[in-house]
Amino acid sequence: DSFLLNANKFRTIHLATHASMNNTEPLRSFILFHPSDPDHKLFAQEIYNLDLDSTELVILSACETGGGQLVKGEGLMSLSRAFAYAGCQNIITSLWKASDKNTAFITGRLHYYIDKGFSKDMALQQAKLDFLNSNEIEPRYKSPVYWANLILIGNYEPYHKNNNWWWIALVLITGALTYKMMKNKSLPKNEKT
Repeated sequence: DSFLLNANKFRTIHLATHASMNNTEPLRSFILFHPSDPDHKLFAQEIYNLDLDSTELVILSACETGGGQLVKGEGLMSLSRAFAYAGCQNIITSLWKASDKNTAFITGRLHYYIDKGFSKDMALQQAKLDFLNSNEIEPRYKSPVYWANLILIGNYEPYHKNNNWWWIALVLITGALTYKMMKNKSLPKNEKT
């Protein structure tokens, strides 16, 4: 209930938990919150009903959140589709099961690069490169099966934390008005325009 009540208050949502796909009844697919009992499941049907228009990015690092049943005329019925339908502009999702440790490494670096102003696609790419180049990661985990599961669905624009254009416009207008006032003060009365 807490997630359903508060999800639309955040520009970024990162769900690092477990998920279960139901290919027979896609609306019964769910994300499992802790503790793992029936009251802590977020079903696809509930996600479809959310208003996430102000959410710029959802990161679903749970396994297989990008997979599901392919429905002719509709597309892939996945948990990531439910978030897109709810209005989220961008989703980073997982196509298959992967190691929690590896996914945590990549998503940790992803957040770092997004905070640095990288576009979402470049942040994800750089996070994956960091994973591949890290001495902390055993060589056997550098096969794509361990890191290529995370993909971006949506636009590739940099994450905008605030709207600086208002401030820029205000400064330019104030500067132009100040210049005009100063110019008018310096001209003799009969030359003012």
